Amino acid sequence: MFCMNCGQTLPYEAKFCSHCGASQQSASPAEAAPSIINIDQSAKLVPGTCTNCGASLQVDPNLQAAICPACGTPYIVQQAINNFNIHSSGNISIENAVINIPGANAENYVKRAIVFEQQNDLEKALEYYNKALDADAGNQDALVSVARINEFYNGCHYKVGSATGFAGIFSRPSGKLILKKNELLFITTKGNVNTYNLSSISNVRYENDVALVFDYNGSEVPHFADSEWVEVLINAKKGEYPRITGDNIIQQHNYQAYREKLAKFLSSKGIAENITEKEEGYSVILTSYNNSKMGLIKTYVDYKKCGLAEAKEKIERAPVEILRTTSKSEADNVAKMFISAGATIEIRE
Repeated sequence: MFCMNCGQTLPYEAKFCSHCGASQQSASPAEAAPSIINIDQSAKLVPGTCTNCGASLQVDPNLQAAICPACGTPYIVQQAINNFNIHSSGNISIENAVINIPGANAENYVKRAIVFEQQNDLEKALEYYNKALDADAGNQDALVSVARINEFYNGCHYKVGSATGFAGIFSRPSGKLILKKNELLFITTKGNVNTYNLSSISNVRYENDVALVFDYNGSEVPHFADSEWVEVLINAKKGEYPRITGDNIIQQHNYQAYREKLAKFLSSKGIAENITEKEEGYSVILTSYNNSKMGLIKTYVDYKKCGLAEAKEKIERAPVEILRTTSKSEADNVAKMFISAGATIEIRE
């Protein structure tokens, strides 16, 4: 039960209010109403909603408590006003303060997401764009931005490695394997492309320490490739792809197209583009490598004076930047060093 004077919750059949001391002598709602409501007809009434039955009310905001004429239940006036504001305007107004409820923070989430996206932290940007959509499922900025980032990820090369395919008993065309979202590509040096949908790949394994093998639509498909592909493909079939962050984002083949779309979006919002520009100079990019990976790792160790583990981790992230310099001759010399070790190198300005 509620105190008939201050509206506080009381034990059933309490005779006095433990909060304000008012007598709680039993009375019917109709008898008690005048002493509680006591509405001054000259007072400005505001809309409210009964916290018990949801009936629409016109209440005096100067009162502490009143009784709902629809269900006869006492209610606290401020709670009834707040109840109306929640369902009608999306805000809670308490003592002249406005507290936003879900739906009102979407724009703030979008602003945070834009900052992360400008910094190429796309995972964090997606997190905040999705928070904006949780708050407001129709937020167009968040919807467009999630689609933009997902389009970039769908076109990314999550793993690239040299491989030799089996086109016949004596014909083994060389090329590279590329893992994209939901598919694996084998591209020969002549530009021929074999596409394997991950959903149709099964029984991925590594045989005789030399060949990546998987079943595809009832046929066995072998490739001479690194054993790391087995774990990568098994995880990719579960939707778990290698992370693409930092330098790998910038080095993706579709990064420039993505950045142009981001710049167009920012311009439409009147936001200055704040993407870190590449410094003047040349980037030496190791795009892929042949089967002599160990020789390439040794070359990287000798060049960088680092440990084997660091070199192995770097090489296996291909495509990856191995040098940034302002000297064209230095870039050419490093490129030749790694090409002679079996790498495919690209120099970008």
